[in-house]
Amino acid sequence: MPAKADKNYEGLSRQQLVEIYRLMYLSRRLDDREKVLKNQQKIFFQISGAGHEALTVAAALNLKAGYDWFYPYYRDRALCLALGMTPYEQLLEGVGAADDPASGGRQMPSHWGHKKNLNIVTQVFTHGYSVPSGGSGALKQGRYFSKHPEPRKKHGRRLSAIQERDLPGR
Repeated sequence: MPAKADKNYEGLSRQQLVEIYRLMYLSRRLDDREKVLKNQQKIFFQISGAGHEALTVAAALNLKAGYDWFYPYYRDRALCLALGMTPYEQLLEGVGAADDPASGGRQMPSHWGHKKNLNIVTQVFTHGYSVPSGGSGALKQGRYFSKHPEPRKKHGRRLSAIQERDLPGR
């Protein structure tokens, strides 16, 4: 009979399941804390990602921070946490602090972004306006990989949104 630690659920180890739950719980608790801060008038705006935690953490498990590019929706708090953004950095964005990694306090809260190596691009507005910037980012990535195939070979990945044959001039 296998040991308890060897059991998997739907291909996920016990440790992975605990980490998924931790990220989902952390995301919800940050939402709750920002609601308290808003009621105390310490932040001027709060929008919750409650109910989206499982979906966005699952998405992060299938993507790679610093390699894939992200154009998040305002409810993607858990995605950004799973990619490596810290709770402190998210709270800096909430209060509009100069140290906010998305925009230095110039962007509206919950317009996630990160200037470091996470490839999270902050959005002007998070609804349909992210489609043109996300599409142009994918096109740029495709052009880069067509000229520099080494990173793709290193990571063993193909472009998914735009294939090389779809690039202009091919």
